[in-house]
Amino acid sequence: MAQAISAQGHQHLRREARPQTGAPTMADDYPETQLEPQACAAASEASSLGGDSEEAPLVVRVAASGRAVGSWRGMRAASLSLAALLAAALLAVIAHVHVGKASGTESPPGPRAGAWVGELVERQRAAQCLPEEHGVDYLATYGKALTNLPGANACRSKCLSILRCTTWTWVSETGMPGAPRQCWVKSGPIESAVRRVPPNGRKLDSYVSGCIAARLAGALDASPYALNYQADHAEGEVPGLGCGAPGPLPAIQTAELGSSAPVQVSVLTYNLAWWSVFDKGRAGELFFHQATPGNAAIRLINQTVAAKGIDVMGFQECNNIVWLLHMTGLATSYTGIQGPEGVCIAFKRTDWTRVEQGDAVVGEDARAEYWGRRVAHWVRLVHRVSGKPLFVMNHHGPLPIGSGGVCGPERTVRRLLSMIAVNAHRGEPVLLTGDFNAGQASPTIRLLKTHLNSVASGAMSNGIDNIFSNLPPSSVLGSTLLGTGGSDHNALRASLWM
Repeated sequence: MAQAISAQGHQHLRREARPQTGAPTMADDYPETQLEPQACAAASEASSLGGDSEEAPLVVRVAASGRAVGSWRGMRAASLSLAALLAAALLAVIAHVHVGKASGTESPPGPRAGAWVGELVERQRAAQCLPEEHGVDYLATYGKALTNLPGANACRSKCLSILRCTTWTWVSETGMPGAPRQCWVKSGPIESAVRRVPPNGRKLDSYVSGCIAARLAGALDASPYALNYQADHAEGEVPGLGCGAPGPLPAIQTAELGSSAPVQVSVLTYNLAWWSVFDKGRAGELFFHQATPGNAAIRLINQTVAAKGIDVMGFQECNNIVWLLHMTGLATSYTGIQGPEGVCIAFKRTDWTRVEQGDAVVGEDARAEYWGRRVAHWVRLVHRVSGKPLFVMNHHGPLPIGSGGVCGPERTVRRLLSMIAVNAHRGEPVLLTGDFNAGQASPTIRLLKTHLNSVASGAMSNGIDNIFSNLPPSSVLGSTLLGTGGSDHNALRASLWM
C-alpha cells in the first residue's frame, strides 16, 4: 500500500474502509431518499384546494430509491431527514384516509404506501444495541477479521477482551478460501444494521452480531490503528512477533542458466487494492466482491495472461484467489494459493507442478500505523517438460512506508532471505514478488539488492512494487509496467530465462 496514513487502509486486513472520493459508494446504488415529484405536486395542489377535493387525492409516497445501509458518512443526518420523510408520509396516509371517508371516496391501497415505508425502515433503521442478534450485520466504523475462533461465543469474548471493540459479528459461512468462518471485531458507533446485501438482496442468515452497550456511549469515529493493534495483542502477545534476533543476512546462491535448454518464465506482481476495486468500499464482512460481475482489474489480468502467457502471479491485498481466477476465466488452467493476510500466488498448472508450499510472519506494522502482521508465502514448482525447479515467494511489506515496521528494515530483510535459504534448494532459481511498502532508496530495498538481483520495479511511491531473483541480470528478457485496473498500484510483469 502506498499511502503512509490513510483512511482507506489495506483490504488484506479486511477492515471496514470508507469509500474514497470518486469511488463507487452505496449512494451510487441507492440515491438519496426523496418525495416523488408527482406526490409533492399532489400535496401542494390538495393544500390549495382545501384538502378535500376528489380531484387532488393526498397521496404522498416515499420514492423507492432510499439511501442504502452502509453509506457510512452522513448516516446521522440522513436518519434525521428520513425520520421527517417517514413522519410526513405517515401523516399523509392518515390524512388521506380521513379525507376519503369524509368525501365518500375510497382510500388508496394501504399496503402500497406502508410497504415502501416498512422497507425503508428495515434498510435504514438505526441499529438497536442488542447483546446478540441473528441474521443481521451491525455496521460500525472500522472492523478487523479474525479467522482462528470457533464460534459466536468466542467472537463475543474476543470483543470483550479488546478495549476498543464496541461491536462484533460472527459469520459462519463466508465463502472465502482459507477462512470459511470469520469473527469481525469493530470499533466506533453502530451506524446502521443490514439484513440483506444489495444489489442481489442476499440474506445474512449465517451472521450473528452483538454489541457492548457500555462502550457505545461516547464511542468515537477514530483511527483504526488502536483496534487493529489491540486485536493482535489482546492476549498479551509481544509486538514484533516473527522479527527474530539480530544477525547476519543469509547468503543466497546465484542460480546458473546451465548448459541445458533454457526455459522462459513470465511473472506478474500486482497489489489489487481489494477493498476498493472488488468490495467497492463496503464493509469487509459483507464480501461484496461476490456480487461484482467484472471490472478493469479482472480485464487487465485476463488480457495480460492471454497476451503474455504468465507462468506465476503474486498478488497483494488479495482476499479470494479462487473467486479471482474464476472471474478472470483462468480457473481451468491456473491453481491459486490463498495465503494469510491477503497474499496470494497463482501458477499455470498446465506447465508447472506444485511440490510444496508454506508461509511465515516476517514483520509487523509500527503501532502508529498498525494494520497487522506481515507475511511472506512461497511455493516450490517443477516445470513439467524440462523438470527444472522454481521457488516463488510473495510478500506485502510493513508500514509505515520505508520503515520496516516494528522489526526494522534489516530484520525484515533477514527474515525474507532466511525463508528462501531454508525452503529453496541450493542454487535453484528464485523469484521474489511483492509490494514491499519500501521505495528504491529505502534500506529495505537496498539490502535486498545486495543479495538478489532487481528484475523490475514499479512507479508507485518510488518503486515499492518489485520483482527480485537470484538469476543473473543477463537472464532478464524485459519488464513492462502495466495499467492499474482501478487499483492504486500498477501491475508489473517481467520475463526471464532459467
